[in-house]
This record gives sequence, C-alpha cells and structure tokens, in this order.
Amino acid sequence: MVNKQKVLDIIKLDMPLDKENKEMILYLADKFLDDFNLKQSSRYRYEYDSFTIALVYLCCRKAKFPMSIKELQEICGNQTKPRTIHHYFRQIKDILGMKICPTASLTGNTCLVMVKPEIYLSKLNKLNLSEIIIEDTKKIINLFTKEGNNSGRSPQAIVGGAVYLAGKLNNQKIQQRIIADELGIVEVSVRNIYSKLKQMDEIKRLFKSKIKMYDKSVHDNFLKIGDRNE
Repeated sequence: MVNKQKVLDIIKLDMPLDKENKEMILYLADKFLDDFNLKQSSRYRYEYDSFTIALVYLCCRKAKFPMSIKELQEICGNQTKPRTIHHYFRQIKDILGMKICPTASLTGNTCLVMVKPEIYLSKLNKLNLSEIIIEDTKKIINLFTKEGNNSGRSPQAIVGGAVYLAGKLNNQKIQQRIIADELGIVEVSVRNIYSKLKQMDEIKRLFKSKIKMYDKSVHDNFLKIGDRNE
C-alpha cells in the first residue's frame, strides 16, 4: 500500500506548480491514491519521488495540463531514468483501470484525455519558428490525427516529427536533438514519427510543390536527402 500522506506531502512541498494547478493536482491525486490502494492486490516497494512524479503526470493528463515527465523531473530535481517513471505511470494507469480516450471529463470516468498535439507547439517558442513552419506543422498534425495515427503515440513526439518535417519542406534545418530537448522527449521519438509522416500519401499530395522544390526525386524518395544524423 502506498503511503498516501507521503505522496501528497511531496506534491505540496516539492512541486513548484502554480496555486490553481496544484490544488487540482492534489484533488485528483487524493482521489486516485484512494482508488489505487483499494485496487492493488500485491505489495510493491516504491521509490516515492518517482512514483509521485508518475502520479502527478497522470493527474496532469487527466486535468489536461500540458506537462511532460521531463518537465516534472526538472522542477523536482529528480534524476531517475524517464523509463522508470513511465513504468510507474503505466502501472498506476492499469491498476486504476484507465485508458486513453479521444475525450475525457475531469472526474466522471476512467478515461485519460488524448492530448491534442498542437498544445505542445508552445514548448518550442525558443526555436523562433517562422509562421510558415508553424502553419505547415499544424497541417501535418491535422492530417496525421485525422487518419487516427495518433492513437497510442506521444503528442510531444507527433509535434516533434511534424516540426522536423515542416522544416525540411521549407528548406530550413531544425535539429532533431533540439526539438526533442525542448519537448522533453528523446530524439528517436521525433525520428520515428517523422519517418511515418513522410510516407503518408496525404502529406505527399498536400505538399507536392514543396517536395519537388526541395528534392527533385519522385515521391518514393520523399525527402530522402539528409534524413540521417540530423
């Protein structure tokens, strides 16, 4: 059984969230911890700081706050490997019987909202993206999510891959590493989504003129130039 008060104290004392968000996180954490302790059947040993970050991340997802695990780790000074916190997050989610849904009320069901990737564009303000890059990124995201490809994929990764592709379409080099760092994800996540995006026929048709300007080859070689190590 998780020590509920210990987790709540970590949120109160060690997480510098603004007052309104913290109150909502505490409310949801209190509710989820009661359910978690009631439903779990095994005795687990938890690393409380990491468990708390995973729980707060789940609460952020439920409350529709655009916070990444990396951001939560940074404000808490937590050095645990992100995959450990992801493990706790999945464990909490599964024990609570939660699932990812297109929409979710705040407290009325067991759905975690499928976060709209566009929310995370604000995380890339430091890159000073041009208006055309932002516009093309939104078009790419819209096509990708319209086809249902976003199910089970990180919204940050979708934004990262879309921005990287939009940069290529406009002959502007934006490094995957920088995109990943700003979004709080790893480079391979950006690269995987980008690889998926550039194979989509809908995107090839929409950006046909730009593809020909950047890469004179046919669609089968769509943006093949410069894909590696960028």
